[in-house]
Amino acid sequence: MGTSIIGESANFYPLGYNIDGTMTSPAALLRVIEEEYIQYHIWNAVRIVTQHLNAKSLYWHVKAIVRDALEPFFVGAGTLFHDQVQGPHWIQVDPRLHDKQDDMIAQAVNFVDAFQDRGISRDEIIINIPASRDGIYACRKLTSGQGFKVNLSLVSSLSHAQLCLEAGASSISIPVRRVLQFHEKRDLKITVRTRPHPGINTIHLIQAYCKLKRAKSVVICNNLRSLAEIRDVARVDVIALSEFQLEELRHSRIAIAEPIPESSPVYAHASQVEYPTTFLNDFRALRDCMSPGDYEAFCFVLKEGLTAMITDMGSIDAAIQKEVQKRMFYTTAPLETLETLRPRLPAIEMVPAPSPRPLRRRRMSKVSLRESTPEPSEPTEKLRTESKDPQEMIHDSMQRVQSWFQSQSQILPDDMDKPDQDQDQDTATTNRLTDPWDTLEPADGDFEDFEDF
Repeated sequence: MGTSIIGESANFYPLGYNIDGTMTSPAALLRVIEEEYIQYHIWNAVRIVTQHLNAKSLYWHVKAIVRDALEPFFVGAGTLFHDQVQGPHWIQVDPRLHDKQDDMIAQAVNFVDAFQDRGISRDEIIINIPASRDGIYACRKLTSGQGFKVNLSLVSSLSHAQLCLEAGASSISIPVRRVLQFHEKRDLKITVRTRPHPGINTIHLIQAYCKLKRAKSVVICNNLRSLAEIRDVARVDVIALSEFQLEELRHSRIAIAEPIPESSPVYAHASQVEYPTTFLNDFRALRDCMSPGDYEAFCFVLKEGLTAMITDMGSIDAAIQKEVQKRMFYTTAPLETLETLRPRLPAIEMVPAPSPRPLRRRRMSKVSLRESTPEPSEPTEKLRTESKDPQEMIHDSMQRVQSWFQSQSQILPDDMDKPDQDQDQDTATTNRLTDPWDTLEPADGDFEDFEDF
């Protein structure tokens, strides 16, 4: 169909699509911000910015470090995508600089220089700048003075596109979702399924204007709501799709609409529009060179698009700040430093581990009902052989237990807590016990040894 497909995604590394170029956007990066290959570039960007700082300076300049780490992060991720997909790479300038012309120019120059240091030609890098008033003037300075390739994004109407072409933009991108939403909110009778859709007609008008006037700028449609909209915008030069749309496109067949004939009203309208224009030489505001409807579309599309991108950039900043905070407290010493400190480190003497503390046996306050190994005493033998009647045995047992508790009450409580110091003392204590149960000795294994604390 003569239309190139590029990926407005950051997920080419694991999937590897057969596409013609890559476009980095805050939303695409945020979708894969937790992936390992993206986390590596965040870590590397923070390392580059903080390698000459100490902990104290890190504490006081966290926001400045996050701001400085954005450029190496975008360049590192862009280099990865360029290596995975051969073709031009569109890199996004920080959208929060949309009203700061000089800052956008400085960041664009830094991007191109960083890519050239990595062996990537400037012809393969296209700087993506919002088509605000300052963005249009920044594009004019970058293209005329330094020969950079610039894409002006968030284009909303033909008059807006005229300004971008006059600024020398190598490409302009039209957010299909935002343009269609503007016309649907402006006229409630227009729905998603309305055909012909006035938003689609606006896109066709811009494409016809560039074709008739033989403009050097490439028309890109991005931010599509669904693959069904490819049918209506398939005649543009480039379509940018997310990783989800690219995956769906692999398994889909889409009927492409017939090309617009040159005898159509769209071409008739485009042929009557002035080209080239001289708006940038004598206008004070964008309102002066737009119709009321076009200016309304400009405000809506630019505001909605910038708000979404700025919100996504805030989330990316939070991910970078998290890595900065880690580096503030956890860092590694260079190998040269470790080698220098090695002679100063004290020798480590290997000391044998102390032997375990022996267990200390306490006097058992319980007795076993098993038969002891020594010769049983006479009361014990009598207990076994006397009465055969169970009732009598129970009665005799209760009397012996009562007698045993009476004899125990005569012993001081402290005597039970004293350790075994003398075998004679144990013998004397045993002799004072008149209960026959006291002569039974505990069998091995009845109780576990425990330790004094």
